[in-house]
Amino acid sequence: SENSHKYSRGKLISIAGSSGYTGACVLGVIAAGKTGAGIIKVVVPESLHSIFETAITEAITIPIYDNNSGYFSLENTEDILEEVRWADAVLFGPGLAAGKKSAEWMAEILKKIQQPLVLDASGFLPLIYEKIRFNDLPSETILTPHYAEFSRIFNMDVKKVWENPISAVHEIISILDSRVLILKGATNIIVTSNGKLLLMNNGTPLLATAGTGDVLSGILASAIVQGLSVDDAAIFGTFLHGECAHQYENLISISGLTATDMLTMLPHALESLENVR
Repeated sequence: SENSHKYSRGKLISIAGSSGYTGACVLGVIAAGKTGAGIIKVVVPESLHSIFETAITEAITIPIYDNNSGYFSLENTEDILEEVRWADAVLFGPGLAAGKKSAEWMAEILKKIQQPLVLDASGFLPLIYEKIRFNDLPSETILTPHYAEFSRIFNMDVKKVWENPISAVHEIISILDSRVLILKGATNIIVTSNGKLLLMNNGTPLLATAGTGDVLSGILASAIVQGLSVDDAAIFGTFLHGECAHQYENLISISGLTATDMLTMLPHALESLENVR
């Protein structure tokens, strides 16, 4: 719409990043902005605030006291939830500190989120450590595990997942209880909210590098705050993600893609989607 403004384009909040892993948060937030999210807030550990202020110029950073640790803890729960109430959707997990203690504060947050949720990376820990169940997550949730994360979430032999990923995904559809899941791989396997399986084969081997999954999470969250359903966001997001690699091949090189390069390619990829019918 010609009358659109930043609030009509959606309000996104990111809960991501910790000491040593600030880049995961930065990649996801910038990807969300370039995909069209109207306004983004980033909840960050206070001791890392200057890093995020420097790396992310368009988003609003919200420093949360962390006792100079570089990560969140249980005592931050209410402060984080207060910020979450503002948002239309939540991006949760990329670059958060790992371990059972982290799973505890994450569980307290995830159980109380009411908005659509994109869950990735360390955000899976409460499921892995059985601090929450799938029906504790918002009904409008997209989970984006790679094969190793998938095997840990569902306590499944990773070799079994590699050998027959479609069969592995079939086994867990009922467990998801209407949540959307994207199993990331050479061919992305999408489980829709009504339990259908879709195969998205628009990627290239260039995507097999650190940080590209964080870019996907940001794309998905941006699509949701702009009004797409979680099902449509999963389809749109995985296609657009792969298209970034194709644009890089067309415009720059057949090798050398990094996650940061994908951010530069996003406008080109979005423009190419205008011709997709």
